[in-house]
Amino acid sequence: MVGEAKTLAFALGPKGIYVNTLSLGGTLSPWYRDKIDDRAQRAGVTFEAQLAGETENVPLRKYAQPSEVAAVVEGLLSPLSDHMTGLNILHDGGFTRAY
Repeated sequence: MVGEAKTLAFALGPKGIYVNTLSLGGTLSPWYRDKIDDRAQRAGVTFEAQLAGETENVPLRKYAQPSEVAAVVEGLLSPLSDHMTGLNILHDGGFTRAY
């Protein structure tokens, strides 16, 4: 997907069209909270304990809130991104260890 975004950015840039991608890590949407809660119940632990276990390998030790994802999208739709195209924004709490 990132390669396609870069190709599209190059092709569509002269037309004033920006192409960026957003790669999310875990996001605590209502449906994802339900899945975590189901796993917690099956494991016989609290939601908080299950969440802590699942985020141990995330440097920030948390999943994103939907409002945090919305803030990134808002930034991509704002003047902040007026000179950005062909980028992949990693919004994953530091989980991805690529450069």
